[in-house]
Amino acid sequence: MEYLVVLEKSDSGFGAYLPDLPGCIAVAETLEETKELITEAVNLHIDRMREMGLPVASCSSLRFVFEMEPNMDEVDTQVI
Repeated sequence: MEYLVVLEKSDSGFGAYLPDLPGCIAVAETLEETKELITEAVNLHIDRMREMGLPVASCSSLRFVFEMEPNMDEVDTQVI
């Protein structure tokens, strides 16, 4: 099963969470450590849900990556 993991950079490091697993989060100073911690958190989260007899959510999040053009501030943004 695949889940969408959102990674965010902050002033002090990185954070990660899964929209489909509320409460499953990780934070660390480095991106690599954050990835390791969120992987561990997901496994523990799902194991605990199964132990409690709760249904494990499937991934319902969609992925879309928006990439800005290099000089987006110079592009004419007129709405038609």
